[in-house]
Amino acid sequence: MALGEVKKHENRIKSLIENKAHDEALAECNALLEEQPELRAEALRLRAYVNSHRGLYREAIADRELLVNEGLAILRDYYQLGDNSMSAGRFKEASKWLQEVLRRGSEQHETWFNSAALLLLSYAQMRLGQLKEAEKNLDKAAAIDPECAMPVRGEGIVTHQALREQIRRLAARNS
Repeated sequence: MALGEVKKHENRIKSLIENKAHDEALAECNALLEEQPELRAEALRLRAYVNSHRGLYREAIADRELLVNEGLAILRDYYQLGDNSMSAGRFKEASKWLQEVLRRGSEQHETWFNSAALLLLSYAQMRLGQLKEAEKNLDKAAAIDPECAMPVRGEGIVTHQALREQIRRLAARNS
């Protein structure tokens, strides 16, 4: 199938999501999976996208893990696994996936995501009580992008400055 045809499905599904027609978008993803197995990777990514927008992070994670397990994952899939795991409150898994995206990104010379991944990794490590590691990764994120900030479910937009203060408060409380 041509790239244009894939883009057509992607645009249709994203339009359905914008119009809050999540069930219809999900049905289209499932039909794509069933009817065009050669588009499995794209269909799984789209279904993960739909589920993520619905707040069904476990389902989104499951689809992205299928991509990893089947050898179909791209760098963005690892990043989304980290992000969706954060949204699901699965900070240990988020930490694992974000470290993997940083490792793979370095190997592939793809660094577009580094500051965001480091900021999210820092947040996950903070939530796991790994405060020294969290602060080190936060320093790296801020060095790459002095304005780095990311949305974190339940927190809103988290800036590196606010996260640093939160880490330091926790460290002071624990000492």
